[in-house]
Amino acid sequence: MNENIKDFSISNFINSQISPHFAILLKGKWGCGKTYLINQMLDDVFEKDKKEIKEHVIYISLYGISTLNQLRCSFFTALHPFVNNKFFHFFKKAFDEFIKFRFNFDVSFIDFSELLNSEKIEKKFKILIVDDIERSSLSINDIFGFFSNIIINTDIRTFFVGDTTKIDSENNKEKNNFSEIQEKLIGLEFEVEPDVEALINSEILDFHKLYGFKQFILECSFSIFESFGYKNLRALKQALYLLEQIFNNVPEIIENETYSKAVIQYFIVLFLQKAAGEIKEGDILDAIDSYYKSHQSLLTYNESHKGDKYLHTFPPNIAFNGFYSDIIFKGIIDRKNILIDFESRTRPKDKRTPLQKLYQWLDLSDDEFNQNYKILKDRFDNNQILSLMELFSFFEIELNFIEIKMINKTAEELKKFYEDYLKKNKSTLTPDFSYMGLRGYDFKGSILEVYNVVKSLFEDVNNELEKNSIQPVLTEIYQKLPGSMNLFLNHVQLTGNISTYNSYPILSMIDINDFFEKVSKLTFDEQRTIFHAFNERYEKAYSNGKLKREYYADIDSVKKLSDLYKKASDVTFMKPSNIKKNFLAKAYEELYEWMVEQKNVKECNL
Repeated sequence: MNENIKDFSISNFINSQISPHFAILLKGKWGCGKTYLINQMLDDVFEKDKKEIKEHVIYISLYGISTLNQLRCSFFTALHPFVNNKFFHFFKKAFDEFIKFRFNFDVSFIDFSELLNSEKIEKKFKILIVDDIERSSLSINDIFGFFSNIIINTDIRTFFVGDTTKIDSENNKEKNNFSEIQEKLIGLEFEVEPDVEALINSEILDFHKLYGFKQFILECSFSIFESFGYKNLRALKQALYLLEQIFNNVPEIIENETYSKAVIQYFIVLFLQKAAGEIKEGDILDAIDSYYKSHQSLLTYNESHKGDKYLHTFPPNIAFNGFYSDIIFKGIIDRKNILIDFESRTRPKDKRTPLQKLYQWLDLSDDEFNQNYKILKDRFDNNQILSLMELFSFFEIELNFIEIKMINKTAEELKKFYEDYLKKNKSTLTPDFSYMGLRGYDFKGSILEVYNVVKSLFEDVNNELEKNSIQPVLTEIYQKLPGSMNLFLNHVQLTGNISTYNSYPILSMIDINDFFEKVSKLTFDEQRTIFHAFNERYEKAYSNGKLKREYYADIDSVKKLSDLYKKASDVTFMKPSNIKKNFLAKAYEELYEWMVEQKNVKECNL
């Protein structure tokens, strides 16, 4: 939209061979980019030649102008820049005082009509820019009347620039006058919209630290302007300037993209709200909370949540949280504490548990070692370690520390401690212990003996706990066969929805006679499927399969199943049903013999 305004103004107004004898009004909210658009237009017309612009363009701002005489003086100064020279002002003031004192005559009432002769002006200047028309206390009649002679009688191309909503908001008489003058002097009106992309593309070159975040700043600014309904590009430019100062003072934060982007986003969010007069210093945390929760300004968020009992109870702990207020409202950039905040948020977090840290105790300082060891000991004292796996892991660590004389305790004392602890807390412990080997610890002699005794104790406790917790579940499942076939197979084959690795001895946990009575009533295919499931569980089905130690307790149950099938098959009369039962009896017998062989081999290797 703004690009169209610029192109039309240059091609069909400024460069037109026909004198328009009317002015163009560029209107829009304060800070939306009207002056920026004018500067772009002049750069294009005069090919960015500042000297040419200075010689052929009259620029006057009406900000603070309250009398016609002030307007004449300001316009005269714009026509004759040398008047701004400090020596001229010194001698002019002295001359004014002398005339007033000697002749009692105030030179401020001199008629400037000859000095402001429109014909003389036309010979030198090509363009007239009258900015901030709404920021003068003069009536709109006086303003437009002052420039009407130039607009109507010269070939100077005139632009009025301002926020006309401020003029429209005056009394009805003023509003009517403004409408009448518009009809006489204003040939075209254009509404200038904030062009965030154009602003950032042109200004970002000056911000060397921010340049690497150009695309993010563009996307972020678009989002904020759209969400908040803001149009103040001047405030955005000011925010970018201050962000550049932050990055200049604390360049270290640029190293972390996530931290830097959070600072950029929330700084722009807060600064624009401050520039709009919507937040005060004490509102910073609530404004952060509003944007964090719903990407709304504080004003909009509070309005939409009017009546809520708790609007802003726990503001988010975002990057740079404690520094926005100081920078935006006080201009303080606290480099030292910003660096502390940056390092605390970007330093790699050690997410290891105290137990995991003690496994890598060589990486710990003395204080870190003592601290983590004390945490675990305190958990023991308060009966807070209820996992058998965690208990056994800490036992291994402590036994290793005893062997290398890092803690003042004997292996026998440690064994006694764990025996008592397991006995005392067995009912509250959770069965998740599984055999994990020595974790690389090469225990020997009496230390190894203690290790084996305690490990066996853990296994016994775990088996008992597993049986108590799993037995009712398994019994309920097989009692519902064949309807529960899939669920039962999931438990046996470690598939389906069974998410944990359950290497507990299933058959030793259930009543094998009751189980056989239920299973033997199934079809032959269903019985054979159950056998194959156990064959896979114990790994006999695989060429390189090895029986896990946890399944040793099932060996006798497998033998019992084989015997029950043998007993049920009447070999005297070779009926199809007997042949099927005999097949299953032999299958379970072969599984039993393989399991015994696996156990014997493993025990011989120990």
